[in-house]
Amino acid sequence: MRYLLFLALLCAGMIIAGCISIPVEINATGGTGGGMQEPPEVIVNPFTAKEGLPNATTAMLALWNDAVLVSVYGNCENDGKAMEWQYSFDSLASKKGYTVAMPGDGMIRDKPFSFGVALGNQWIDSTDAVRACGKSGECSLEIREGTAVWTVVSGNDVCEVDASNGEVLG
Repeated sequence: MRYLLFLALLCAGMIIAGCISIPVEINATGGTGGGMQEPPEVIVNPFTAKEGLPNATTAMLALWNDAVLVSVYGNCENDGKAMEWQYSFDSLASKKGYTVAMPGDGMIRDKPFSFGVALGNQWIDSTDAVRACGKSGECSLEIREGTAVWTVVSGNDVCEVDASNGEVLG
């Protein structure tokens, strides 16, 4: 009887030991390190609104193939580039709006359906809008009264640029 109890405890111990794993870091040379480290922080270089658009569009069209770009938003530096851009899409089929942040976390977030007019792809890039305004700040692109317009807000100063030709409005 003791023999069976000992055998049962031994088997249980082996099963439990098999379920336990110890994290091991493998270094660049293939050896093991002394312990776990945090994953390296991903460093993103600033990029223009048009440079991030293909990835955002691909992610969105995988969900809704009728989605159209209706607005773009980012905090522009002096060169018109940003660390992150938010691309807003509308899908008539789903009757929903969506936002994709690039580089972001790869998540597509619901937003209110804007019934927005599609921006298309015949608009100047964020670099040209900031250059035309002569200032950096919050940059947004959307259709206003049938025209694609970049708006650059720096403090209390607002500059609007016709996104089809780069001319400052007003």
